[in-house]
Amino acid sequence: MSDAVRTRWRTWGGGALAAGGLLWLFATFTGLTAITVVALIASLLAILAVGMGLLFVGYGTSGTDGAVGDSAFGRAALSSFSAGYLLLGLSGGASAFGVAITELLPLLAGLLIVVGGPLAAVAVFRAGVVTGIPRWLLFLPAGWGILYAVSIFGLLPIGGVLLPAILGALFAVTGLGYTIPRPGTR
Repeated sequence: MSDAVRTRWRTWGGGALAAGGLLWLFATFTGLTAITVVALIASLLAILAVGMGLLFVGYGTSGTDGAVGDSAFGRAALSSFSAGYLLLGLSGGASAFGVAITELLPLLAGLLIVVGGPLAAVAVFRAGVVTGIPRWLLFLPAGWGILYAVSIFGLLPIGGVLLPAILGALFAVTGLGYTIPRPGTR
């Protein structure tokens, strides 16, 4: 497999994570002002970009050339982490536009984020495709994502912009870390 094909997951996955993280930051700070429609659209796009970025990181372009190589466990873990954010975006978008959703959808999203995040980070670390500091980067949004998911359901009394702002910044840093090529990486 050529190096160009092998590193496409970096461009698409890392780029989508970085864009999603930056959009998340923009949405968080736009929400502080009175521009709620812009914040809503930006936050939905951010969550979708993060979810799609995690899928690109896991699968790459052919299904076996992502950050976890040909590990089925790694692809399943990244898919569940991604599905958590995609379901979170779906439930947030549906409720924002007045569509009634069941309480099960956000609960399932939170469960997938809480369980899938650490498993995805371990899978990326163990696969050895990513080297250096970026090998460790997914642990940051995975751990912070647990706090974010738990706070959404009111189990943590942390509110405001602190959790989403830091989560957006961590996804942006992780995406940038994956995007920047380093010698000796695949």
